[in-house]
Amino acid sequence: MTMEEYIREEAERRAKLMAPSIAESMAETLAKPMAESMAESMAESMAETLAESMAASKVAQSILSLVAELGTIPAEQQQRIAGEQDDETLEKWLKLAARSTTVEEFLSGM
Repeated sequence: MTMEEYIREEAERRAKLMAPSIAESMAETLAKPMAESMAESMAESMAETLAESMAASKVAQSILSLVAELGTIPAEQQQRIAGEQDDETLEKWLKLAARSTTVEEFLSGM
């Protein structure tokens, strides 16, 4: 074996020994910022979705409250109103609830 072959084999052996710890270190170094970025992005997205859902729920509750003052709202319609997430639909129903004088008038306008 020549000195050059020995040096090459020794370098390969050492590289193989060091590779796992280098890979682990690189993974930790890269993974932490990536995980933090992903977590932040997910948190922002979830917060936005939750805020929109809560706002829609609040409007739906206002509609139900206004219409309930006019009489009994059928359970099926209560569920439909409570489950609605479309802002335009909720705004239309809120205005309708404010103008209606009977539950039937409101329901027919939905």
